[in-house]
Formats: sequence, C-alpha cells, structure tokens
Amino acid sequence: MLAVTLGSCSPYYTFLPKALTYDMEPVRRSEAPKPDPVAIATNELPSIIAAAEVQNVAVGPPRMGRYGWGFCLTATVTSNAGPTKTVLWVTVYDRGIYGRQQAGLEDQCELDRYTTVAVRR
Repeated sequence: MLAVTLGSCSPYYTFLPKALTYDMEPVRRSEAPKPDPVAIATNELPSIIAAAEVQNVAVGPPRMGRYGWGFCLTATVTSNAGPTKTVLWVTVYDRGIYGRQQAGLEDQCELDRYTTVAVRR
C-alpha cells in the first residue's frame, strides 16, 4: 500500500490534471507595445525633466533596452548656471511611468535620428 501511495505522488505517474502537476506550460506574456516618443515627450515632459525652462527638445526612435522599450531625449535646460544640453535615456515602464538617466555610450544616442518636439507651456 505504501508503494502505491508514494508512486501516486510522483509528478510523472499521476492521475491528476496537467494543471496540478509539475509539467506546466510556461507563462507567455505579451510584448509591451512600441511607445510613441513624440507623444510621450509632448504630453509628459514635465514628469521627465523637472525644470522651469526647457527648449530644443528632440526624441529618437523607440528601441528595446535592458528594461523594456526606451528612447533618447535631448533638450536644452536653462538653470541659474546657464543653458545646458542634456541627453537622457528614457525607459517606458508603463503608461505614465518613466525612468530616466543620463545617456551613456551603451545607449548609442549619438547614432539616432531625432524628431523635434513642440514644448507645451
């Protein structure tokens, strides 16, 4: 009797449905849709760059990065020290949720063709 009971615990020799065994299909998540960098920069620029005076904003095409879709964003930010050109890599985590960091060499922002964005005031 003990051998029958232990044998029925095996995931390979069981009468249980497939969903209750170890032999389950992997979960396939749908790929996130390709973002529209122009629309994001136009509508969400204050949440990406928190500065009073932002000019000459341009975005590159969306690319798949380490953490999902992202794009390069260039802008001239004016502060008390004067105007500074900034290049950021913006990661799109979800609608309205963005990560940003200074663009590095691995982001290859210098190779992008940029589209100018109209800044809302």
